[in-house]
Amino acid sequence: MEETIAEGQHFESLADLLRTIAHPARLQLVQLLIRDHYSVGELANICGIQNHMASEHLRLMKRSGFLGSRRRGRKIYYYISSNEIIRLMLCMCQQNHTETA
Repeated sequence: MEETIAEGQHFESLADLLRTIAHPARLQLVQLLIRDHYSVGELANICGIQNHMASEHLRLMKRSGFLGSRRRGRKIYYYISSNEIIRLMLCMCQQNHTETA
């Protein structure tokens, strides 16, 4: 049980993570990026949002260190660069699935 006790700074870091992804579009973007690499246009199309909105969400998450990007030709593809965000999403999805079952 001692493993779950965290330092105050750790809680600040967790709060920052939660604030960053606490938006339906960002949660959907993260879920998609866990599965594969996508360009802004692809993500915007799948999520049903405008390109500039997808770009802004991706920029925020990249600045926070959760995403990375790679250029292929003229397009930039985004990917998850943080294992913590993957674990968090899996935990949240499991919890949601358990509650709805």
